[in-house]
Amino acid sequence: TLLPNVPEIYAAARVPSHPVIAANAKGGKLEMWSLKKNGQPAKRLAPDQRGNVYAAENVLMLYTRDEEDADPECEIYFWQGHRADQKVFASFMFGFVPVLSTKLRNSGFVPPTPVQVHQQKESLQLMNRLDSLIVIRMGPRPDGPATASTALAMATSASGGPGATPAAPEGAQGVSMFQVRRTSAAGGTYFHVVEVPASVARLDSRDVFLIRKEDQGKVTLWRGSLSDQACATKAKEVAATIFTGVEVCGVDEGNEPDELW
Repeated sequence: TLLPNVPEIYAAARVPSHPVIAANAKGGKLEMWSLKKNGQPAKRLAPDQRGNVYAAENVLMLYTRDEEDADPECEIYFWQGHRADQKVFASFMFGFVPVLSTKLRNSGFVPPTPVQVHQQKESLQLMNRLDSLIVIRMGPRPDGPATASTALAMATSASGGPGATPAAPEGAQGVSMFQVRRTSAAGGTYFHVVEVPASVARLDSRDVFLIRKEDQGKVTLWRGSLSDQACATKAKEVAATIFTGVEVCGVDEGNEPDELW
């Protein structure tokens, strides 16, 4: 069975006030599970992990909204990282979704058609559910607390399982780097923060990057010459959650210090 703890997942959909469900700024509740393979139980993610995903994992995102003055709403997203096991989606659709749909129907919701979402192709609607921010780390999700260094180590030692895309070439050793990109659309503005191999070739003048060397007690916020202040501001906010307890120092493109790499 793909998800041995299916009852726990659909039970939460029946009780939107469950304490581990993160409230959404747009209204409603959002839950996330990291879907395992080889019969392992799915891992329920804590509210502070909203929008934090890994390139070598599949994630179930369940959004519910049940208010007195409106009809109940429900959305199901199957988020798939670039290097995630591609076989999990079929098992999810034919093994898990029929069970969840029945439970949702019995709870007063109209079962929606699950939406498959590929990494960095998230819709504006999903980004709104994620409060306009998604952070994508390399590799599979670690069992313990996530840090930039553990994600980098796992990314270079795991391929993501059967059907996964081979891991990208490594960047500079002992350096982690996140690309921060802002996207504007008619429905609002949202941000992608994506961990990439640490390399000068990856720098893009349109974006902002967070660069951390393990032997330094600071994070460099690199501002591309064509990037905007909104992107830099968001990057600084995100840096405080990715790299806890370190100083963030800004540097503009063309004025990089020699010790940056």
